[in-house]
Amino acid sequence: MVRRSPVSAAPLFAGRAFAAGYYVPDTGTVARSRGGAVVARGDDPLAIVYNPGALSEQRRPQLLLDMSALRLNLRFERSGVPGDAESGRVAENDPPPQLMPAIVYTHPLGDRFTGAVGLVAPAGPRMKFAKGGPQRFTNDELYLEEATYGFALAVRAHPLLSVGLYGGALYTAVTHDFHATLNGEAPPSESPANDLPARLEVKAPFTLTAGAGVKVHLSPEMEMGFSYRPEANLDAGGTLVTGEPSPTDEDVHFKFNLPAIWRAGARYVQPSWDVEMDVVWEGWGSHKEEIVDADDGNFAGTSEEAVVRDFRDAWSFRLGSTVQAAKGVQVHGGAYFETGAVPTRTMDVSTYDPAKVGLAAGVSV
Repeated sequence: MVRRSPVSAAPLFAGRAFAAGYYVPDTGTVARSRGGAVVARGDDPLAIVYNPGALSEQRRPQLLLDMSALRLNLRFERSGVPGDAESGRVAENDPPPQLMPAIVYTHPLGDRFTGAVGLVAPAGPRMKFAKGGPQRFTNDELYLEEATYGFALAVRAHPLLSVGLYGGALYTAVTHDFHATLNGEAPPSESPANDLPARLEVKAPFTLTAGAGVKVHLSPEMEMGFSYRPEANLDAGGTLVTGEPSPTDEDVHFKFNLPAIWRAGARYVQPSWDVEMDVVWEGWGSHKEEIVDADDGNFAGTSEEAVVRDFRDAWSFRLGSTVQAAKGVQVHGGAYFETGAVPTRTMDVSTYDPAKVGLAAGVSV
């Protein structure tokens, strides 16, 4: 049986990290080591993510097994503390590592075609704050599971041109612990007596996604790559449960948009090294709000709760290089600048995203 209470829930559902517009690294060890400058490079099976058109350059079977771990440490200090607050001024994110596996297999199909199949878990931060801390009305703990799975086919349409398509699905699951409040009066109160523990658990196991890419050989030394991934609209079903002193158990759907992404890059190639410059646009401006709908149409006295996000489009500029240091040994390096997707007025402890500069390096054998 579902019981309802006058819970103030509107400001509770935090944004999720799905693409590089947030402060998370790129997918894959080589791409991350090159600052994300890989759209014009075709020798890594993770071209299935960055540019499926470049897969046509892989003329032998390859199996990629990649595992990364992300641990995002953040410390926030609030500028003001209400008189009845007992949670203090500081909130620190101290989560366990978030594991991000990738498994991709590529195989040539005749002289012109290459096929690929894979499962890739994009980077996304895991959040774990002290329960009952000053951030509790936004986030106590957030665990995101995400993976794309599907297949790609690339063809060398011309000696100077390759094109490719990707088709698949996105798996998404969110477990989000936070606190609601029973206080609906002004001025706002942070008295723990008004706290109401809550958990949102939702899952969308099959959201269709796609992508396309092009690789152009301008000369033996110059290459260009372009790719596009369309916007995706996620509708994840599950439950929103609150505890004592006013328990509820609602069947809900959590709805939000993931951005379209354009990538373009130019690469200069020499026998033992290369250098590449990429530009990436992510259409986070489509992420206007996050909505939780009650399946029975009656959630805390209304049919839905929404949080206005008003994200903005993000741009990044990426520079990367690989040097063949010895037989079977490659050294990678890169740098990037990226604008933030989240405006200051809607930013919270779960969506911290300023403009950023990054340096990276790595070795593959």
